[in-house]
Amino acid sequence: MDAHLEAEDVADAVEYALTTRAGTCVPEIILRPQLHRIRKK
Repeated sequence: MDAHLEAEDVADAVEYALTTRAGTCVPEIILRPQLHRIRKK
């Protein structure tokens, strides 16, 4: 299967982790491409 992540997907995850409110801890980010679950906005 052609399941993959785009650079924008990774950037969005990193941006989310960096822009969460103060006091929020994001200890780990795991990104796994799953073709049947990826839905574009």
